[in-house]
Amino acid sequence: MSLNDMKLFLFGGEGELCELVCGAATFDHPVATRLANLLPDYIYIRSSRSNFAGILRTLMQLLAFETSQMSIGGEAVITRLADIVVIQAIREYLSSHNELDIGWLNALRDKRIGKALALLHENPGTDWSLVTLAKSVNMSRTSFAQLFRKLVGTTPIEYLSDWRMSVAYKRLMQSSDKVLNIALDLGYKSESSFSRAFKKIKGISPGEVRKKGIV
Repeated sequence: MSLNDMKLFLFGGEGELCELVCGAATFDHPVATRLANLLPDYIYIRSSRSNFAGILRTLMQLLAFETSQMSIGGEAVITRLADIVVIQAIREYLSSHNELDIGWLNALRDKRIGKALALLHENPGTDWSLVTLAKSVNMSRTSFAQLFRKLVGTTPIEYLSDWRMSVAYKRLMQSSDKVLNIALDLGYKSESSFSRAFKKIKGISPGEVRKKGIV
């Protein structure tokens, strides 16, 4: 959010004074987007029950100071502080809800499946197979496939395909990379095979996504 977009909103009432700090955060990395979709509509942090409350109070005081001073570099400082507030709030929620069954997050916590997911995220263009993934985490093919589906809710290869298309979608929206180059980088041997897979998973063609992007 640009500082030029900031506004002060005053609303009268008879209750105790309440100060609100409002902002917006966008997630453009596929992992961050997937995580955001798993979170509740709001995260409520009780000051009496959280170690984060004191940190949050300090962060908000720093934000208030920076917005009131508007010194050189203030916008960069405000942006970083706001990022920390969002990240810390999400961390607080996750750490206090370990007992919840939140699927994909539980998969990330699992030592073996978490490692497999990290490999897929970092190397989507690799010619992964069930066998190579299982070997990379020292599991048998059958055990790995069963545990992966149990925690993630889909097969490793289906997850890989979906992940590749999430990465491709971001590049189509935010870069001028040619569709063929994106396809080759993500392990497809031709633009046509990539385009068919992309439309099957995303419901829209790469060309249509590119038209909506910034390039």
